[in-house]
Amino acid sequence: MPVLIAGGGPAGLTLAISLGQSGVRCEVVDARPAPARVPRAGRCGSRAMEIFRRLGLSARLRAAGLPAEAPLDVAICAGSLARQLTRHRYLSVAEILANMLEVNDGTMPLEPPVILSQYTLEPLLREVAEATPGVTVRFGAELFDFAVAGGVTAMVHTASRMRTVRAGYLVGCDGADSTVRRVLGVELRGETREPARQALIYCPDLYERLPGGPAARAVQYHVTGAHPCTLVVQDDTQHFTLYAAAAGPGAPPLTTLFEAVAGAVCQPLSYKVVHEDLWPQRLLLADQYTDRDPGTGGSRVFLAGDAAHPASTAGGLG
Repeated sequence: MPVLIAGGGPAGLTLAISLGQSGVRCEVVDARPAPARVPRAGRCGSRAMEIFRRLGLSARLRAAGLPAEAPLDVAICAGSLARQLTRHRYLSVAEILANMLEVNDGTMPLEPPVILSQYTLEPLLREVAEATPGVTVRFGAELFDFAVAGGVTAMVHTASRMRTVRAGYLVGCDGADSTVRRVLGVELRGETREPARQALIYCPDLYERLPGGPAARAVQYHVTGAHPCTLVVQDDTQHFTLYAAAAGPGAPPLTTLFEAVAGAVCQPLSYKVVHEDLWPQRLLLADQYTDRDPGTGGSRVFLAGDAAHPASTAGGLG
């Protein structure tokens, strides 16, 4: 029987590719009609890239990300992007790679990180998964319920019907609001805070007009003062994510914040809000990662990724 994977995000698709390359049949189901262009993770860390290297994907993903020579600095600004107070210097991917080639003693990671937006990563992984023998990927198919008895019997709902799927194992890669975790009755424990506001904004001219020229650019701009927010450069340098505190009395719209901080360095300011929503702030851990006490063995259902540990902290990477 195949492995059923709930969730077609990076975790589920990466698992599917790995299983397929190992000769294990699997099926991915995801309730979304397709990977969404929304602000999510903005980079793949070194460990993730080491995993993608093992799958033969690191070079392809790196080519789709921010150019290796681009600065990865973090800038602190007052009022707008025009007035930079200080900056935290971080090595570029090219500099990290040069250090890795010089120090070949096992103390450096095998791969440097890459700035790669999740909305870029997911379609690439989906394309690879669909081309991998033994892997079936179904978007628009939602795991509704399941039972465990000598395997897993799952109910998967599509637009036209409810189908029954028999699988040897089920892996819940279906995110912080995991259906798999809910059906198992597994609780999350930890901290939650008021969600922040976020928007994905298309502004093709801004990156080139950032003050100081190419060497002085950053990938994150934290703006203080009258328009407090954070602006993060995405992989194509034409999209930006904007983060601000939760809306309270008198809080300006995100578009007002963006116009204030970006308009000071880019006129005329031409932009489009691609997506806007709330960013949940949580640092949670599931009570268990399987359908039974790990000490008893024989588990058939597993939790992975954000289904097991939703972590929204900046840099936490899930």
